[in-house]
Amino acid sequence: MTHRLQTLCYCLYFSLLTLCAQAQVSFTLTPQTSGTLTTAALPVTAVCPGASLTVSFTFSGTLGTGNVFSAQLSPDNVTYSTLPSGVVSFTSSTPSTTGVSGTYSLTTTIPATSLPLTAYRLRVVASNPAILGTPSPTTLTVRPSPTAPVTQSVAVCQNTSAVALTATGQNLLWYTTPSGGTSTTLTPTMSTSAALRATYYVTQTLNGCESPRASLSVVVTATPNSPTVASASLDYCQGSPAQSLSATGMGLLWYTAPTGGTGVVSVTPNTANLGTITYFVGQSVNGCESGRSSVRVSVSAVPAAPVVASSVSVCQRSVPTTLTATGTSLRWYSTATGSTSLATAPLPPTTNTGTTSYFVTQTTGICESTRAETRVLVKPTPTAPTVAQQVVCQNSPAVTLFVTGQAIRWYASPISNEVLASAPVVNTNLAVVSIFYPTQTQDGCESPRGEASVLVRPLPLPPGLSPTNYCQFVRAQPVSATSSGLLRWFNVDGNPFPAPPTPITDQPASFSYLVSQTVDGCESPRAVLVVNVLSTPAPTVASSTVQLCLNAVAQSLQATGRGLRWTDPTGTVSASAPAPPTQAVTTNPDGLVYHVTQTGENGCESPRTAIRVFVLPMPTLSLSGSTTVNLGLEAPLRLTFTGPGPFQFRLSNGLAGTALRDTTVRVLPMQTTTYTVTEIRNGCGVGTAAGNPALVSVNVPTIQTGGLVNGTVCVGGIVSASFTANGTFNTGSQFRLQYARAQGDTAQAQFVDGISSSLPTGGVMGALLPTTLAAGTYWVRIIATNPRIPILGRISPTTLTVRPLPTASLTGTQTIYDTYPANLSIAFTGDGPWAFTYRDSTTTAGPVRGVQTNANPHILTVKPSQNTTYYLTGISNGCGTGPRPTAAVLVTVLPLLGVEDQSLSEALTVFPVPTLTELTIRIEGLTLNETARIELIDRAGGLVWSGQSRQRDTRISVADKPAGVYLLRVRVGDRRASRRVVRL
Repeated sequence: MTHRLQTLCYCLYFSLLTLCAQAQVSFTLTPQTSGTLTTAALPVTAVCPGASLTVSFTFSGTLGTGNVFSAQLSPDNVTYSTLPSGVVSFTSSTPSTTGVSGTYSLTTTIPATSLPLTAYRLRVVASNPAILGTPSPTTLTVRPSPTAPVTQSVAVCQNTSAVALTATGQNLLWYTTPSGGTSTTLTPTMSTSAALRATYYVTQTLNGCESPRASLSVVVTATPNSPTVASASLDYCQGSPAQSLSATGMGLLWYTAPTGGTGVVSVTPNTANLGTITYFVGQSVNGCESGRSSVRVSVSAVPAAPVVASSVSVCQRSVPTTLTATGTSLRWYSTATGSTSLATAPLPPTTNTGTTSYFVTQTTGICESTRAETRVLVKPTPTAPTVAQQVVCQNSPAVTLFVTGQAIRWYASPISNEVLASAPVVNTNLAVVSIFYPTQTQDGCESPRGEASVLVRPLPLPPGLSPTNYCQFVRAQPVSATSSGLLRWFNVDGNPFPAPPTPITDQPASFSYLVSQTVDGCESPRAVLVVNVLSTPAPTVASSTVQLCLNAVAQSLQATGRGLRWTDPTGTVSASAPAPPTQAVTTNPDGLVYHVTQTGENGCESPRTAIRVFVLPMPTLSLSGSTTVNLGLEAPLRLTFTGPGPFQFRLSNGLAGTALRDTTVRVLPMQTTTYTVTEIRNGCGVGTAAGNPALVSVNVPTIQTGGLVNGTVCVGGIVSASFTANGTFNTGSQFRLQYARAQGDTAQAQFVDGISSSLPTGGVMGALLPTTLAAGTYWVRIIATNPRIPILGRISPTTLTVRPLPTASLTGTQTIYDTYPANLSIAFTGDGPWAFTYRDSTTTAGPVRGVQTNANPHILTVKPSQNTTYYLTGISNGCGTGPRPTAAVLVTVLPLLGVEDQSLSEALTVFPVPTLTELTIRIEGLTLNETARIELIDRAGGLVWSGQSRQRDTRISVADKPAGVYLLRVRVGDRRASRRVVRL
């Protein structure tokens, strides 16, 4: 046993970029037994799945304890799998544990499952020592296993035709047992003479391979007895309702023939056709039908209904007559169905009105006809038509008499039989009474005579009238006339008034009214009444409003007209024009009102004309409303005037305006302010200010911005500052953080609101900086929006430094030799440390690798094995992710080593493949001075295991690796080889 230290190189592959590390490990070399195995030619070149196969092989050497020989099968002479059946038996004596050289054979079983159609190689291997035998020179084909034939079970009834079994397939073999037994190529035929149940099995053979057995069952069911019918003979009259035929049995089927035909589950005899028909019935049990029983059904003709009048009409209380019909053996009924026939033909009574139906049949043999109906209608005698006397006025339109009824007949006297040709028409030119006599006829029956009369009344004379005149504005009375009846008034268009109209006297006009009188419902001709409204125009005045200043010289009022009359505010009437006094100020808002009228030649006084006189004082204005407000809020000032308006005013803050009366104005002071009146005037001149000035005190809140929470912030980051607010801020006011570039005079700085300022918490305010903000130093302050007038806080004593996002640029395009490294340079902007990612062009979606560094520039060492382009895919620092770099560099690789070595590939064996837990790498001919570098690569190109070995056999564990396909690489000196392995 020998111990020594060896240096191993573990290599990690990233696509074509190789990184290596070295470590020292200790190996123990244990002597092993050895030998050679040679697999002989196979006795066959093709086998079926599940077939047994005898394999001969030659062994030379020494065997270890517990050695087991096994047969292995490979589809590509690279990856071998141990046959599922393992070692079955030896045809010669078993070798001893010390090893016996010689020729042996073992029997193994090809897997029963279908294998891919390909050329297989078979070899024998030993377990102790692990010896891989040389493959048999015979190429073995595993034929596909055919599928079982398609079958269909058979179910028939007893005594039916014999049935030959069927199946779909080729080279069919029939069995009577599910396994074992003797097959036959003859298709079985089943006899149906007795009831039975049996199962048969069948296979098909393709290319010498027999399929699994498919089963089919055969059932012969016994024939049941014929059913028992309820009645063997039935008689019906044609058209009479028939009951469904009945019998005792299961699954009954009815037929119209003793044999054959298609059965139905229910039959109701058809009585529409005359004659005799025989029906047959069988029962079906378990799908098998019995013999048939018979039922005879006879249908006899039904005579036609007798001939009878469908209806008979008579008048009430006329002489009754006996009903008649034409037919044989007549039977009369009082109902349409059921009941007992009457003894004799009916004699319908005519005492009561209404309709009564009677029914009659005739009988032939056993069949009675349908009932024929005759309806006897006793029609009522209608009542005499009546109508109230019609009263009309003389000379009204002629009256045509009308009564309500059917088929009216008119007579000139109560006893005459002469019928008038049409309804009578009464002329109204004479005041007389006319009488006529009507009847009505319903369904041929005439009523007694009624009476209809017309009374024509004479017309009264028109009412008496007198002409009427009114002065304008004199209250008029309703119009009147002399009459002995009821008066009706109309306008000239003939539209009636609901009451006697009253003329309107507010305008001069002439009105015409029509009037009639009504006596005993008759209206007289209409008389015309004319009403005249006379007017005088109002006098003319120089002005309807006269304004006089206090203590001015009094002057008489002026008006132009005929017969003037003046009325002063006290109600005194005078023919002379009054002179208003000016010693006192007018306190009435409507002024002192004087009226004047004139009287025309028609004797009517004109409407009054008003003159309003105002004695005006000198104006005064006083202010009130001293108060205290917050900055940004308006304060109301009350303006109180004396004297008549309108007033023109001006305040000390420059506010000027016009008012008709006392009013309120609103001011917005920027600081505590005293407001005074600087000017007041009205129509009488300039007045004076009254009262005291108004003082509005203004509370001005303040904001003191404190230090920043963090004096250095990245673009797009959040800046926060402490602040202190004193005073009261108005409703709706919001605190905001603002920033401005720290350059020049602070008074000229352009402050900007931060994005999404947060609500102040614990005296600290924060806001988000935009990602587009330029890096540099900034002033920061807190403000309050304070509606109308914002409150600007002091600038923070801390200057804000804004850091930019990073950028990166890649350089280093160059040419190298294979296995030599290349240095790429990445230069940064912004603050470190930096993190960047990059990828190469070896695959469409090459892996992205990340690097963190404080160096600027950073040197990246790569070792590509082929021409490769490198890209930067991302750059970030403490401020976040910068813009994606766009530059790329190309590393051109010149070849230095050759391709995979054939001798190493032939010497390399990897087993078992596929595997679950462990791989054995065997390298034949490896000397003690040669080191094999071994790598296991996953499908993504990632290195999952690496190591070095100088042994013939090297075992590695893959139990912790995911299932999938891996690439095993082996390099000995400048020779290379690889194998595909599968982890299950």
